[in-house]
Amino acid sequence: PHPSTRPLPSCHATPVPSLPMTTPSKPSADAAALASGNPQPDSERRSRWYLEDLGGGLGQLSALHEVSHSTVSEFQASDIVDLGVFGRTLIIDQKIQSCGKDERVYHESLVHPALTIVNNPRKVFIGGGGEGATAREVLRHPSVNHLDMVDLDEKVVKWCAKLLPEYSAGAFDSPRMHTYYEDAKAFLEKSPHTYDVIIMDLCDPTDTGACYFLYALEFYTFLATKLNPGGAIVTQSGPASRLGCRDVFTRVHATMKRAFLGDEETRDRWTEMLGRPHVAGYRSFVRSFCDEWGYNMVTFGAVEDPVEFRVEEIDAELEARGIEGQLEYYDGLTHRGMFHMEKDVRKLMEEEKEIITEDNPAFIYNEAS
Repeated sequence: PHPSTRPLPSCHATPVPSLPMTTPSKPSADAAALASGNPQPDSERRSRWYLEDLGGGLGQLSALHEVSHSTVSEFQASDIVDLGVFGRTLIIDQKIQSCGKDERVYHESLVHPALTIVNNPRKVFIGGGGEGATAREVLRHPSVNHLDMVDLDEKVVKWCAKLLPEYSAGAFDSPRMHTYYEDAKAFLEKSPHTYDVIIMDLCDPTDTGACYFLYALEFYTFLATKLNPGGAIVTQSGPASRLGCRDVFTRVHATMKRAFLGDEETRDRWTEMLGRPHVAGYRSFVRSFCDEWGYNMVTFGAVEDPVEFRVEEIDAELEARGIEGQLEYYDGLTHRGMFHMEKDVRKLMEEEKEIITEDNPAFIYNEAS
C-alpha cells in the first residue's frame, strides 16, 4: 500500500483519542513514548480507538493498543500500530494496508492464482508491495529466480522491514529479490527485462493519489509488452461486494477485457504475441478491509480460463511446484470459490461499460461517484 502499492479509506477523530496525525518534524506522542521505553499503560491503551472511514457513510472502529512508529515521507503518512484483534498493522494515510491476523488472505489471493496458472514462472515483477508480504509469497515458488519489486516510498519499505519482519519473512534478504524505489511505470519503461508474471499491489486510485493512471487502459496494454509469452498480469482492484464493486473492480474488469479481448483483431494480435488471453475477476473476504476484496487477472496461453480450473488441478500443481511452507488460505477449493462470483456481482461485471483511461480515470472513495 503506497503510491505504488495498495489502497485505503480515510480516517477521522473518534469520540476517544484516535490514531494521531503525524508530521515530519513532530512524531506522534505515542511513538515518542514508545521510543523512550514508556508506553502507555494497558488501561489507557484500551480506552483508545482507531476509526477508519470506509466511504459511503460507513466506518470501522478498532481498539488501538499502541503505536510503534509514525512518520511522514514526501509521498504519504504511515503508522505501524497494534489494533488488538487485527494484530500488528500497517496504516497509510489513515487507511489499513495490512493486518497481521489476516494479511495472508489478501497476499495469497493476489499472488498464487497467477503464479500457479503460469507454467514454470521464473521472473516476476511487483509494482508496490511495500511491506514485503507480496514478495514473500512470490518467493515461496522455487521456480522464481528473479524478482523485481518497485515501490515509490523507501521509508515505508525500510520501516516495515525493521518493525514488521514477519510480513516479509526474509524476502528482502533473498538474493533472488531486487528492490527499487521509484515510479513503477518509469522503471518498466527503461528496464530491459520482461517477466512471466506482473503483480500490481497498488493503493486504490484516488484523485489525490499518485497511482490512478496505473489502472488505465493505456497502462495495461503497455504492461503486456513487458510480459513473456504465456505470462500473466494481476492487479488488486478494490472492493468487490455488491455495494462497492462498481467503484473500481467492475471498471478494471471491463478495461482489461477491452485491452485484451476487445474485438477479434485485438484477440488475434495478443494471441500471436503472448498466447490466447483470458480475463477473469475474483475476490476474497479480507476482514480488516471490512469487505470482499477484488482482483483482476489476464493470463496468456493458459489451457483454460482460470474460472474453469478444477480443484484437483490446482492442488496437484501446488504440490508439484514444491511451494515452500504451508499456504494458510489458497488451495484448489479456495480457487474455485474465489473465481465463482455471486450472481449480482457477475451481472454488474457483465453490464459494466465504463472503460478507465488516462483521460477518464476511476477514483475510489469519491463522494460524487
